[in-house]
Amino acid sequence: MRWMHADGEVRDSDPKCWGVYIRGADDWIAHVSRKKAEEAALAFNERIVAGMHYDENDPWDWAIPDLWPWDQASHDAALRALQEV
Repeated sequence: MRWMHADGEVRDSDPKCWGVYIRGADDWIAHVSRKKAEEAALAFNERIVAGMHYDENDPWDWAIPDLWPWDQASHDAALRALQEV
């Protein structure tokens, strides 16, 4: 299925593969489900807001749950890599 992702790219995506896009850091973190991605994004954003000091020169990071923008194999590999950490 074609999907416009939080990073602005339009790609084919598998609706079973979810992750969190970290805007500002331009990073993706794989998660096992939409629910887990939403929970992780919420926790990340709560930490950001709690520590925010509003320096206009700081980058603005924000976590957005989204469909994984690559294929199932890369999603599986990213999940395995997280288990090794």
